[in-house]
Amino acid sequence: QSTWDSRIRSCEMLVGGFGRRVWVVARSFAMASVLFDQVTGFSWATGPSMLPTLDHTGTLLLLDKLFQHNRVKTGDIVVCISPIEPDKLVCKRVRAVAGDTVNVHDELYTVPQGHIWLLGDNKYQSRDSREYGAVPLALLRGRVIWRIWPFGRFGPL
Repeated sequence: QSTWDSRIRSCEMLVGGFGRRVWVVARSFAMASVLFDQVTGFSWATGPSMLPTLDHTGTLLLLDKLFQHNRVKTGDIVVCISPIEPDKLVCKRVRAVAGDTVNVHDELYTVPQGHIWLLGDNKYQSRDSREYGAVPLALLRGRVIWRIWPFGRFGPL
């Protein structure tokens, strides 16, 4: 019977250690999931609209999702849901915030409260607020803080 008891204890120790490892891994995945869902995240930007700031063949960006939408400022690069294609994200630079006046086709336009005016850095190849107007802050998904890829241009934006 002592041999049987020692085998049971060995199994309990093996499963107990394995169970603790599984718990640590599961907890780590849960924390990483919350971190990348609520705090930060990645976005892949392609296309010519943000040339020369972002590479047209693809740039991996790190986003700050905790920034307060009412603190977005002119010059920030943001990722938001496209106002004209809601299944797509767009990456643009904030050119004006609520209360600012912009010139649109030789007419002055004041950005309304709760909105921002977005433009691509490459204005000749960008679909932006000149086409779809002021963008509601509710469509913002994050402020770009770092360029991750290509590695040769890695760094803050």
